[in-house]
Amino acid sequence: MNSVNRKQEKIAMNNIKLIRVPKGSYLLEGALYGAGTGALTAVLIDVQNDDPLGLSVEKKRGAGFYIGWTAGGAVVGALVGSLFPKWKQVYADGKFIGLNLPVNLQFNTQNDRFNIKIGISI
Repeated sequence: MNSVNRKQEKIAMNNIKLIRVPKGSYLLEGALYGAGTGALTAVLIDVQNDDPLGLSVEKKRGAGFYIGWTAGGAVVGALVGSLFPKWKQVYADGKFIGLNLPVNLQFNTQNDRFNIKIGISI
């Protein structure tokens, strides 16, 4: 299917350079980056002077403060990471790419012929 005009088209395999398919998202990575950013933000807030105006008011921040910022950052990071898909390359340079198997599958069309070559590494 053509992603520009959303219509199905027939294309010769010789004209195809790359095929990628979506496989998962960056949800976990986003959550980890978000948690780290939230924890760092909590530390930076806690390190700042509690009384910038000189009113003699001190704030006590417990573990809940750090847990809240870390969890909040993880949630925001997970939401952002889930918006971006991971892509798995399945065909490149005239060859199909095996999916973590010791099998090399090659597909070639030339001169109105259909050739499949399977190589197994032992």
